[in-house]
Amino acid sequence: MEKKELMEIFLKKGLIIDLESLEYFFKNPEQIEIFLKKIEGEKIPSIIKIDFLKSILESKEIEVKEIKKKIFEKKSVSVNDITQMLIERYEKIKSFFSYRMDIVNLISINKISEKTKKFSLITMVKEIDRKNKTAIVEDLTGETLVFLPNNFLNFVVQDEVVGLVCEKNNDKIEVLNVLWPDIPLNRKVASLERNVCCVFVSEKVLEENMEKFLKEISKTECESFLIFLFLGAYDEKKIENLKKALPLNSKLVLIKKGSFEQNEKFFTAPVFLSVEDKVKILVCDGHIFTSYQGILGEKTEEIMLSLLKKRHLDPIFSVEKIALEDRLIVDPVPDIFVSFDFGSSGLINYKGTTIISCGSSEKMFWIVNLKSRESLKIDLT
Repeated sequence: MEKKELMEIFLKKGLIIDLESLEYFFKNPEQIEIFLKKIEGEKIPSIIKIDFLKSILESKEIEVKEIKKKIFEKKSVSVNDITQMLIERYEKIKSFFSYRMDIVNLISINKISEKTKKFSLITMVKEIDRKNKTAIVEDLTGETLVFLPNNFLNFVVQDEVVGLVCEKNNDKIEVLNVLWPDIPLNRKVASLERNVCCVFVSEKVLEENMEKFLKEISKTECESFLIFLFLGAYDEKKIENLKKALPLNSKLVLIKKGSFEQNEKFFTAPVFLSVEDKVKILVCDGHIFTSYQGILGEKTEEIMLSLLKKRHLDPIFSVEKIALEDRLIVDPVPDIFVSFDFGSSGLINYKGTTIISCGSSEKMFWIVNLKSRESLKIDLT
C-alpha cells in the first residue's frame, strides 16, 4: 500500500495524520484497522501525532514475573550438601504422589519382611542394570534390589523418584508396575480473559526472517503479544533496535541460555514464569534433554512429556547441576512447557499442559492464544 492510499483511508474518515504516524502505518499496515476500531468514541485531536497513536495502540502492561528464583550459591559443594539435596528432592517429589490412588499398601523399605507379599514403595533409583533388568532403589530407611519388567525397563532413569507396585516371591522383589508422580487429571485449563498471544521464537529465526515474521504476526488477531525471545547472548543495542521494529502492542520477554545470571533485563533458562498470575510458563534450553534422547523418546516433545510426568527436568544427578536443582523440579505444574534449540519442533497437549518444542534449526515459531489456549505453528520457509 502506497502512502497516498494510506492518507486517503484516513481522510475518508475525516482524520488527518502527521508524517511520523503515516510512516508508522506504512511499515505496519495491519495496525490501521486496529487503530480505527480503538478510536471509536474517543476524543480525537485535529492532527493525529505519534504520541496519540502510541497511547491508543500500546497495549496495557502485561505482568510477567518469575515464580522460582532459588539457586544454590555455595562456591564449594560438600558430600553433606549433595546428600541433603537428594533427600530434599526425594521428599519433594514423593509428596507429588499424594493424589495417586494406585499406590496401594505403601510401606518403607525397612518394613519389608518375610510375610510381605504385595506392596508399594516410593523410592529413588540408585543404580539401574538394564542388561540384568534390575535396579537398586532406596528411600530414607534403606535400599533393596528389584526386578523390572521389560515394558518399563527403558523408561526408568538413575536418580529419579518413582512409585513401585511390587510382589515378593521368596527373596525376589518383582516390580509389577512403575508409577511416576505425573500431574493431576482434573486440572483446570488456565487462561486469560484478555486476548493476549504468546509468541515463542529464537533470536536466529527472528533475525533471519524479520520481514516474514512481522507479516505473519500482522495476520493474527490479538489485543497484544508477548514475544518470548530465546537468546544466545544479550546485546543491548541489538535488542533496542529489535523493539523499534516490533508492533506497539507487543512486549519482549528475553530468555537467555547458558550459565545463570541475575539480570533485570532478561531471564535465564530454565525459568518458571507467570503471566498475570494466571498462566504459568516453563521455558528451558532443550540441550538439557541430551542425556534422555533415545531413552525417553526420539522426538523432543515426547522427552519433555516423560520428564513432565517425572516432575524433574534433568533427574540424572551431577554436581554441576546442583545450583539449579530447585528450578529443575517441576513444581508448580506448568500450563505451557516450552523448549528451544534442540531436536525438531512439535506439540503435545497433555492434561491441560501445552508442551511445545521450538526445535533447533527450523524456520518457524509458535503462537499460543492465552484466552482460547489454541496453539499455532507458523512456518517461515
